[in-house]
Amino acid sequence: MEEAALYTAYRLYLAIREVAERYALDALTIRCFDLIDQLGTTACLALALLNAEGIVAGREGDEQMALTMLVLSRLAGKPAWIANPVQVDYARNETTLAHCTASLNAGPYRLKTHYETGVGVGVD
Repeated sequence: MEEAALYTAYRLYLAIREVAERYALDALTIRCFDLIDQLGTTACLALALLNAEGIVAGREGDEQMALTMLVLSRLAGKPAWIANPVQVDYARNETTLAHCTASLNAGPYRLKTHYETGVGVGVD
């Protein structure tokens, strides 16, 4: 991953965080793919960082998801995460879930380009 991509993604995080603080937001959602066209970066890193800080941050302008995440995070007392099932292994009774906005304190992670577009910063 290029340093410039990380810098741009982090600047986006700072801008979104400033808006969240200015308006005392408990939750927000961003239309991620619109940002890619407009700014040439993704909101993945910003949303993952905000979720780690306790500001519920959903993706793709999905208001129902953001509300669900807010309720779940308040009930659990820690960041919630909504994901897509990507693999189910019935023999091992195991399901692999994925999404790029998981809180960075949810476990080990890697930063790399966004897997669907090849631009910006994605969280793996």
